[in-house]
Amino acid sequence: MVYFISESGTKNVKIGYTRDDIFGRLQTLQTGNCRKLTLIGLIRDGTMKDETLLHKRFKNSWINLEWFEVKEGSDLLTYINSISDSHVDVVNDKVQTYKKMKM
Repeated sequence: MVYFISESGTKNVKIGYTRDDIFGRLQTLQTGNCRKLTLIGLIRDGTMKDETLLHKRFKNSWINLEWFEVKEGSDLLTYINSISDSHVDVVNDKVQTYKKMKM
């Protein structure tokens, strides 16, 4: 699985890979981070190769290691919204998520 995790109060998003337990991975990452982390996107059948390709695709947004900065109107933000069950936006320099309305 390839996941997208946001760090509260920032525009930072981690693009990572885990074999199975996404919530266990989120908990492990949370232990080492003082800011609340939130799962904002998931590619269930994503592979390590997919993760690497996404890192290359969004290299212009790269901050450090597997962390990327999401900017308003960016390709990364558009991509996350295309795979997410929520609507993701950047408001006041922070990643915000909203439930998508079903019509």
